[in-house]
Amino acid sequence: MVLEYNVEPYEMGDPNSKTGCLLFHGYTGSPIDMFPIAKICEKYDWHIKVPRLPGHGIPIDHLIKTKHTEWLIAAEKEYVAFAKNKERIILGGHSLGNVLIFHLDVKYRKENKISNLLSISPPVIIKKRWMLPFIDIAKIFVRKIDYSVIAFKDKRIMKHPLYNYLRSTYKEYPLGIIKELVKAVNYGIKLIPLLRTDVLVMFGKEDDVVDPKSGYEILIKAKSKHKALVMFEGMHVPMLDIDYKEFQKVLISYFNEISNKKLNVEDNTFDIFNLFDEVAKKTNIDLAKSKLHLLSQ
Repeated sequence: MVLEYNVEPYEMGDPNSKTGCLLFHGYTGSPIDMFPIAKICEKYDWHIKVPRLPGHGIPIDHLIKTKHTEWLIAAEKEYVAFAKNKERIILGGHSLGNVLIFHLDVKYRKENKISNLLSISPPVIIKKRWMLPFIDIAKIFVRKIDYSVIAFKDKRIMKHPLYNYLRSTYKEYPLGIIKELVKAVNYGIKLIPLLRTDVLVMFGKEDDVVDPKSGYEILIKAKSKHKALVMFEGMHVPMLDIDYKEFQKVLISYFNEISNKKLNVEDNTFDIFNLFDEVAKKTNIDLAKSKLHLLSQ
């Protein structure tokens, strides 16, 4: 079977584990963005699931028609199914994914299963937000946004054949499609004072999409007992940017604090480029032809 766009959801780790990690990618993102985080979670023998949000991973015409409420509903369905045999759940979100984990934390708090939030580049203070009311005018002059320009300081990841292929649908996207994103962001901002779960916020210092000061907004307004903010070199996708090794070290150190299993920080970091090379081999991706052939089950 050949898929034109392979950005499918995936599961990793031990499905029988009572601890689960549910990770949500960002707007115009892909489950592959969360793969380095999932690999670290896997080292703790947890069960990991990374869904694909509605409208994503398929031609962008579908995303244009997707409403922000569809992302919330999809996140709820994913959580309910995932939480059935879990005693503890760690939620992680990148960019738009933060709105989803905030929503789940507030809605399902009474279940007392969600233990920690991994908040990566949460969209609280949007850079150039003053432009949003004029988006219909702006899109006449700026038709598309180059994702690599706003997402990464280190452009190597966008040049990696596997990552480049798996993001091929959204390397650029029309400016006019962000209206539903704005609705989601506004909703997510209202949820922050309602948060009670421990949260780790992570940001790229040079984020050109979301102002890193957003992290301080969460520290100030969230009612979580334990809150921490860590800044890295790089831009909007710190787990794949120039400081990705430091990102991994922080995440491992954090998981060591909340897990019975303790990992040596230095010994368990990995090269993301080698990681993507391994994925290409395991899934039999012909990078030269940019085709993905799923191995027969």
